[in-house]
Amino acid sequence: MEIDVSHFRGRCERLENSLEAIKMERDSETNGKNRMEELNTKLQDHLEIARNELAKKEQQYQSAMSRQRSLEAQLQSAKAAEERISSEANSLRAEIARQGALLGSVQRIEA
Repeated sequence: MEIDVSHFRGRCERLENSLEAIKMERDSETNGKNRMEELNTKLQDHLEIARNELAKKEQQYQSAMSRQRSLEAQLQSAKAAEERISSEANSLRAEIARQGALLGSVQRIEA
């Protein structure tokens, strides 16, 4: 009977040690899981921030492209106005030359 009791005591101690080891392993895994969940939460927060920044940058890009198109249209308009003014200036120079020649002819006739 004494042998059976010591056998069961030994077995009971081994089971208690095994249970303690399993509890420690479970606690370690729970801590690891909690750390992973914290990291996941932080990553999700950073991802949300990055997405918001990306949306802001895309909006700034679209605004800049719109301004660029507007400036290109203004440039084309300014070039067209410059060509028109240059053409008018050339026409006025030709008219002045014609008027000068006419004046010269009138002065020769009068003289």
